[in-house]
Amino acid sequence: MPKTAHRLRRLTPLLVALLLTGCGISFGNDDGSELFDEIRVLGEPVAGQEMRMEVTYEQRYPLPVTISCFLKRPGHSLRLLGRDTLPANPDISEDPEPVEGRSTFRFRPDRPGRYKALCNTPLDFENAIGKEFRVREAP
Repeated sequence: MPKTAHRLRRLTPLLVALLLTGCGISFGNDDGSELFDEIRVLGEPVAGQEMRMEVTYEQRYPLPVTISCFLKRPGHSLRLLGRDTLPANPDISEDPEPVEGRSTFRFRPDRPGRYKALCNTPLDFENAIGKEFRVREAP
Protein backbone atom coordinates (compact mmCIF):
# COMPACT_ATOMS: atom_id res chain seq x y z
CA MET A 1 0.00 0.00 0.00
CA PRO A 2 1.44 3.45 -0.88
CA LYS A 3 2.49 5.63 2.06
CA THR A 4 0.01 8.37 1.10
CA ALA A 5 -2.95 5.97 1.21
CA HIS A 6 -1.78 4.57 4.54
CA ARG A 7 -1.52 8.08 6.07
CA LEU A 8 -4.92 9.05 4.68
CA ARG A 9 -6.48 5.93 6.19
CA ARG A 10 -4.99 6.76 9.59
CA LEU A 11 -6.29 10.34 9.41
CA THR A 12 -9.82 9.50 8.21
CA PRO A 13 -11.44 9.18 11.71
CA LEU A 14 -9.89 12.48 12.78
CA LEU A 15 -11.05 14.21 9.59
CA VAL A 16 -14.60 12.88 10.04
CA ALA A 17 -14.66 14.12 13.64
CA LEU A 18 -13.44 17.57 12.55
CA LEU A 19 -16.03 17.74 9.78
CA LEU A 20 -18.82 16.77 12.18
CA THR A 21 -17.70 19.46 14.60
CA GLY A 22 -17.59 22.01 11.78
CA CYS A 23 -21.15 21.10 10.80
CA GLY A 24 -22.45 21.94 14.27
CA ILE A 25 -22.67 18.34 15.50
CA SER A 26 -21.29 17.96 19.00
CA PHE A 27 -20.76 15.04 21.35
CA GLY A 28 -22.49 17.02 24.11
CA ASN A 29 -24.62 20.06 24.88
CA ASP A 30 -25.54 22.33 27.79
CA ASP A 31 -28.73 20.40 28.67
CA GLY A 32 -27.05 17.03 29.14
CA SER A 33 -25.33 14.48 26.99
CA GLU A 34 -26.16 13.29 23.50
CA LEU A 35 -24.34 10.03 24.14
CA PHE A 36 -24.87 9.11 27.81
CA ASP A 37 -28.30 8.19 29.18
CA GLU A 38 -27.70 7.21 32.79
CA ILE A 39 -24.95 6.43 35.28
CA ARG A 40 -25.56 4.17 38.26
CA VAL A 41 -23.39 3.11 41.17
CA LEU A 42 -24.18 -0.44 42.27
CA GLY A 43 -23.14 -2.48 45.28
CA GLU A 44 -22.82 -1.91 49.01
CA PRO A 45 -21.25 1.56 49.56
CA VAL A 46 -18.73 0.39 52.18
CA ALA A 47 -14.99 1.10 52.09
CA GLY A 48 -13.09 -1.91 50.75
CA GLN A 49 -16.17 -3.55 49.21
CA GLU A 50 -16.36 -4.14 45.46
CA MET A 51 -18.80 -1.83 43.68
CA ARG A 52 -19.75 -1.24 40.04
CA MET A 53 -20.27 1.85 37.95
CA GLU A 54 -22.71 1.25 35.11
CA VAL A 55 -23.20 3.76 32.30
CA THR A 56 -25.84 3.39 29.59
CA TYR A 57 -25.55 5.17 26.26
CA GLU A 58 -27.07 5.67 22.81
CA GLN A 59 -24.37 5.62 20.12
CA ARG A 60 -25.53 7.76 17.15
CA TYR A 61 -22.20 8.55 15.51
CA PRO A 62 -20.86 7.00 12.28
CA LEU A 63 -17.43 6.48 13.85
CA PRO A 64 -16.21 4.66 16.97
CA VAL A 65 -16.41 6.69 20.20
CA THR A 66 -14.11 6.11 23.17
CA ILE A 67 -15.50 6.67 26.65
CA SER A 68 -13.46 6.96 29.85
CA CYS A 69 -14.87 6.41 33.33
CA PHE A 70 -13.37 7.71 36.56
CA LEU A 71 -13.80 7.69 40.30
CA LYS A 72 -13.16 11.02 42.06
CA ARG A 73 -12.89 11.95 45.71
CA PRO A 74 -13.23 15.70 46.35
CA GLY A 75 -9.79 17.20 46.81
CA HIS A 76 -8.09 14.25 45.13
CA SER A 77 -7.19 13.39 41.55
CA LEU A 78 -9.31 11.28 39.23
CA ARG A 79 -8.78 7.52 39.25
CA LEU A 80 -9.34 5.94 35.85
CA LEU A 81 -11.59 2.91 36.19
CA GLY A 82 -11.53 2.00 32.52
CA ARG A 83 -12.14 2.86 28.90
CA ASP A 84 -14.48 1.40 26.35
CA THR A 85 -14.67 1.95 22.61
CA LEU A 86 -18.21 2.00 21.29
CA PRO A 87 -18.43 0.72 17.71
CA ALA A 88 -19.53 3.07 14.95
CA ASN A 89 -23.27 3.23 14.39
CA PRO A 90 -23.91 1.32 11.12
CA ASP A 91 -26.96 3.53 10.36
CA ILE A 92 -25.48 6.40 8.34
CA SER A 93 -28.80 8.02 7.48
CA GLU A 94 -29.51 11.67 8.26
CA ASP A 95 -31.43 10.69 11.41
CA PRO A 96 -29.73 7.45 12.56
CA GLU A 97 -31.42 5.02 14.91
CA PRO A 98 -29.16 5.01 18.01
CA VAL A 99 -27.48 1.81 19.14
CA GLU A 100 -28.14 1.35 22.86
CA GLY A 101 -25.52 -0.17 25.11
CA ARG A 102 -24.05 -0.39 28.57
CA SER A 103 -20.53 -0.39 29.98
CA THR A 104 -19.66 -1.56 33.50
CA PHE A 105 -16.53 -0.83 35.51
CA ARG A 106 -15.64 -2.44 38.86
CA PHE A 107 -13.90 -0.62 41.70
CA ARG A 108 -13.23 -0.70 45.46
CA PRO A 109 -13.40 2.62 47.31
CA ASP A 110 -10.43 2.65 49.68
CA ARG A 111 -11.93 4.86 52.42
CA PRO A 112 -15.23 6.34 53.55
CA GLY A 113 -16.38 9.72 52.28
CA ARG A 114 -17.94 11.48 49.31
CA TYR A 115 -17.15 10.23 45.80
CA LYS A 116 -18.20 11.00 42.27
CA ALA A 117 -18.61 8.50 39.44
CA LEU A 118 -17.83 10.24 36.15
CA CYS A 119 -17.76 9.18 32.49
CA ASN A 120 -16.85 11.32 29.48
CA THR A 121 -15.60 11.21 25.91
CA PRO A 122 -11.93 12.28 25.70
CA LEU A 123 -12.59 14.15 22.42
CA ASP A 124 -15.31 16.30 24.04
CA PHE A 125 -15.13 16.69 27.83
CA GLU A 126 -18.51 18.48 27.80
CA ASN A 127 -20.07 15.16 26.84
CA ALA A 128 -20.07 13.74 30.34
CA ILE A 129 -22.27 12.24 32.99
CA GLY A 130 -21.65 11.98 36.70
CA LYS A 131 -23.20 10.91 39.97
CA GLU A 132 -22.18 11.69 43.54
CA PHE A 133 -22.45 9.08 46.27
CA ARG A 134 -21.24 8.39 49.80
CA VAL A 135 -19.18 5.46 51.07
CA ARG A 136 -19.47 4.29 54.68
CA GLU A 137 -16.72 2.90 56.86
CA ALA A 138 -16.58 -0.89 57.11
CA PRO A 139 -18.29 -2.25 60.27
